[in-house]
Amino acid sequence: MSHGKTLKKIQHVIEYLFVRAFHLLVNLTPDRLKKPFAGFLAGAARLLTTSRVEVARRNLNLVFSESTPAEFKPIIRAVYQNIANNAFDVADAKSALARINTPPHALSQLEAIRTILSTGRPVVFATGHIGNWEILGQHIGREFKECR
Repeated sequence: MSHGKTLKKIQHVIEYLFVRAFHLLVNLTPDRLKKPFAGFLAGAARLLTTSRVEVARRNLNLVFSESTPAEFKPIIRAVYQNIANNAFDVADAKSALARINTPPHALSQLEAIRTILSTGRPVVFATGHIGNWEILGQHIGREFKECR
């Protein structure tokens, strides 16, 4: 095996171990501490990825050139917080899935989909941008067990 391939394999093993450790850590963290812990990790990531923060700042400046850099700070902070929250939801998908409640206005659409499925016709879900599409797929699987 070449030197480059060996380094790449080591990198993948380290990434895998990091993800597994994160998974374990999230699942061992009590629910009441998950949000503060995600906030801590978001802040740490923001501090450790200064080049990414600078890219975000430049992009925001391109779109909102009339805004001040001080106005970008809470936006960037919120983006990092959202990424951390999503990472926690994906790592603990079972808990995240249990928190999903179908809103009353969506119940008629669920029944319409069930009616279509009962005829044997396929259904294609076209969604807009959903923050946690990994969780959405599990939710659809739970709602429409007959699709499995």
